[in-house]
Amino acid sequence: RLRKRARTKFRFVAVYERGEEKGRSHFHLFIHELPGQRPVHKATIERCWRSIVHARLVVRDKRGLSSYITKYTTKSLAVRPRASVRYGQ
Repeated sequence: RLRKRARTKFRFVAVYERGEEKGRSHFHLFIHELPGQRPVHKATIERCWRSIVHARLVVRDKRGLSSYITKYTTKSLAVRPRASVRYGQ
């Protein structure tokens, strides 16, 4: 849905988890824009889902981004990470 609305190519990692306090299901979605492609705007992301969406830019630095992703992908056995095709390339 997001690719269709944004009209651009990108790669992603999506991590499904249940909230610790209230048990609500939710996703953490990390979008990686590709060189030479149009950017994915925050407003486009927010329009694609009918529920509450909190989109923010995570700035790439030496450890911040990788530690943030690792935190969510290894949180518990109930966490289910998924990635787009050829994500690591």
